[in-house]
Amino acid sequence: METLERAADLLRRADSLDRLAHILRELGFTEAPLALDENAIGALGLPAGLRDVRITSGVGALRGLGLELDHGSDVREILPRVANALAKNASQLLWLVIAIREGAEIWPSSAGDPRVRERASPH
Repeated sequence: METLERAADLLRRADSLDRLAHILRELGFTEAPLALDENAIGALGLPAGLRDVRITSGVGALRGLGLELDHGSDVREILPRVANALAKNASQLLWLVIAIREGAEIWPSSAGDPRVRERASPH
């Protein structure tokens, strides 16, 4: 990533899976993310509450997973379930997971760990 300002701009604009693809590309995932069908989602053991799932490959065993969560989904509940499913069903790969959900906003806390809060949709 070229600059902190560029990174902040990419994160601010990340309101769709197409925009998340820009972040993945900046992180070195050169292949365009592909949509996963229900069979692939089931094979990975991903939980319900996902509106759309896209995958891309990086160097070696590195994979990027872009998620669009259903509007009513609890981000704090779903992301650990996604991580557990990937660890159980595709542990041979190294995963970077990024997710969006309308109405959710993530920011760093003073303790250094990310926090999630609700925000009003700009749409």
